[in-house]
Amino acid sequence: VRHRVAEGGPGGRAEIDGRTSYGKTGTAEIGSDKTREIGWFIAFVDDEEYSRLVCVTLELPANYEGTVRYDLVRELLMP
Repeated sequence: VRHRVAEGGPGGRAEIDGRTSYGKTGTAEIGSDKTREIGWFIAFVDDEEYSRLVCVTLELPANYEGTVRYDLVRELLMP
């Protein structure tokens, strides 16, 4: 069973064809003005042929809508 974030959720961009992946996103506000945040995505692939765990953490503007953390995880998860 895949975690929803890696199956059609925001982390779906990190999916790899032919592999079951699991993942979770998160954010943490930085400073009292809340204009920045730490955005992270942790994901792993674990099957009979291949296993890998990846975590990408970035400092971003608050409410950042981009996909860079998912794209980076996908590249790092590739065999």
